[in-house]
Amino acid sequence: MTPFLQIRERRAGDEVVLALSGELDRESSEELVGRLSRLAHAGASVVLELRGLGFIDPSGVETLRRAAAWAAADGWTLAITGTPPAVHRVLRLAGAEGVLPLRGA
Repeated sequence: MTPFLQIRERRAGDEVVLALSGELDRESSEELVGRLSRLAHAGASVVLELRGLGFIDPSGVETLRRAAAWAAADGWTLAITGTPPAVHRVLRLAGAEGVLPLRGA
């Protein structure tokens, strides 16, 4: 089965914005990690825009948690923005609200 995750990349000033749409789950998380691997370096600023995300499962939440820890440990900035209500609810229920760098959720 092909993961249903689309990632559009654009620059917004000094930030790289990854706009996610579709589903962030066990099957598609690897694609996001691969994209972050190419962008993550000391001083980088990456924004994950979740506005188009229709579904996230626990492994998707864990991928976001790991990305936030990775950014903090390696000296790059990660922000998460545009969380739709259903996705925000899953993040809240998973206890990730206080852990993830949510901006304007």
